[in-house]
Amino acid sequence: MKKLTSLVALLGLILTLLAAVAWPLRSEAATLSGGSYTYVVDGEEMLFAYDPIVKSGSVLLPLEVFTSLGITVDGALEKEVTLKSGPVTVGLTVGRPVAQVGLESQPLAIAPVRLNGRLFLPAELLEDFGINFSQEGNYVSINRYATQMPELVYGTPGEWQAKTADRSFSTSVRADSGFVLSATFTLLTEEILADRNLDMAYGTRARLMGLLETNSLVLVELSNNAMRSGALVTNGIYLVDADRNQYDVLEVLDIGDGLLSGKLAPAADRMGVLRLSKIQSSGPVKLYYENNGMIIGSFVAGE
Repeated sequence: MKKLTSLVALLGLILTLLAAVAWPLRSEAATLSGGSYTYVVDGEEMLFAYDPIVKSGSVLLPLEVFTSLGITVDGALEKEVTLKSGPVTVGLTVGRPVAQVGLESQPLAIAPVRLNGRLFLPAELLEDFGINFSQEGNYVSINRYATQMPELVYGTPGEWQAKTADRSFSTSVRADSGFVLSATFTLLTEEILADRNLDMAYGTRARLMGLLETNSLVLVELSNNAMRSGALVTNGIYLVDADRNQYDVLEVLDIGDGLLSGKLAPAADRMGVLRLSKIQSSGPVKLYYENNGMIIGSFVAGE
């Protein structure tokens, strides 16, 4: 009986040791094996050999996702990696949470990693190439709506003004602290948004271009010439078209310059975007202040 008890105890110890050794292998294999996630690209399901890696809310995608979207990758087996597509070039260092986008350096929420020789890249980099990415549970959605976005160049300020004629106006607006700010409002179209006269990151252009399909967007450029800080009160602004239909501001989009989300310091300039429900009118639309009914200015809504 003592021998049997000892044998059972020894067998239990062996099984425990085997489980301890096998567990990390199973964990790593589960991370690297594809099939538990669904990739949908431009509305169509695609198969990739490896699942994304999700860590603290940040997502790493396998290299194959980037190359399937037409992004070329140099140095995939090296520490220094370069991504290219169209006019955009992004430099990366494996293990370092920083990207060199053109001449600018930008922080990353998560660093590129290499597991078992396989390169995984931050999903947030897709925005720099005009590609929208979202992940919810085991569902990954990728939309390449901006890959063919035109980049138009106008030679003179006069040509820019002609393109935005009747879609842009300048005025003075009241800040939350009582004084006035200088403001320019431009009702955006695809052509205006694509123009290089608008100082905007490629990824931001792409995101706004996609939103134009289902929304009306108003670009706001503010200048504070006063001695005090203040912000435009955007929740009191709305549009009314020629048929007296009202289009309320749905939200203020932060396009990277922090406009309207905080105080505008003296002598500062910023820009941002107001997103409204889709304007259906082909006639003029007027921008109002709700608190006193003052007309700020008028746009031409028709194409």
